[in-house]
Amino acid sequence: MHVRAHARLHLGFLDLNGSLGRQFGSIGLSVDGVCLELLAAPAPGFTISGPGAARAEAVARAVFEFAGHSGGVDLEILRAIPEHAGLGSGTQLALAVGSACARLAGVSLSVDELANLLLRGQRSGIGIGTYSQGGFVVDAGRGPATRTPPVISRLPVPDPWRFVLVMDHSRQGAHGDQESEAFSRLTMMPDSRCAHLCRITLMRLLPALAEADCPAFGAAVNEVQSITGEHFSQWQAGRYSSPDVAAVLAFMAESGATGCGQSSWGPTGFAIFPDAAAAVSAMEMARKRWDDNPQLDFVSCRAANHPAVICSGMTAARQHARG
Repeated sequence: MHVRAHARLHLGFLDLNGSLGRQFGSIGLSVDGVCLELLAAPAPGFTISGPGAARAEAVARAVFEFAGHSGGVDLEILRAIPEHAGLGSGTQLALAVGSACARLAGVSLSVDELANLLLRGQRSGIGIGTYSQGGFVVDAGRGPATRTPPVISRLPVPDPWRFVLVMDHSRQGAHGDQESEAFSRLTMMPDSRCAHLCRITLMRLLPALAEADCPAFGAAVNEVQSITGEHFSQWQAGRYSSPDVAAVLAFMAESGATGCGQSSWGPTGFAIFPDAAAAVSAMEMARKRWDDNPQLDFVSCRAANHPAVICSGMTAARQHARG
């Protein structure tokens, strides 16, 4: 069995106040330039190899235990999404490994059920939504009885658009206990700002996406990023967690990007372009300008307008992996 799951960009939260009875709510999309790939086959025990093997084994054992299955899995992680980079590696790894193991163990679980079992989506439902649907998604956050944040809007992203990822391998975004501490220390976002974020999303960002208006979409993303970045600057000492990424994005904004921002806690940043030519031109200029910084990496991506791909049968799976 072969599974391919794509990285996601988390563009921001909608309600960090919670006075209406729901909290968080978020927006984001799946991108095809960075992905997780794995091969899995039934086995008497657990043999896991590749990046993130320890986390993958914990997921595999949890699913087989839930299924009451006495067997195990031989699992090879071929490619991994960089950890703690703001690209949703933890959720994609958990869901990809979990999906494969659930099938091998003969248990039927929806993506939401699997996410709940594996304790994913504690704040954001973007990674769950992009795994199951792809494209651009909006989740409704968490209410008192929420198991996983429900996706309330999903739209395809125009195929010509490009997202240039700017990665700083010298830094990591907040994660684990550090992330929990950060959320506990953040001040409550005022109602008026939450209302404005929701209005931008409903009346600017989603219509721009539906009408394939890249300049309007980028402008809406800029406004969301400005508001959320200012709020999170309490913790990360600025709108961006990486000063180098911030400098590159400022350059990208002057080089044709319609919008720029940081995904989740970063350090990965992104710049939005209307087509491949504009993205490649700006990316190559940035590479030349920062060629003395080996920690910076650039990737131009399309949006992935499809869910994670699961291919059964090892012969077909290996052919799909090579493709």
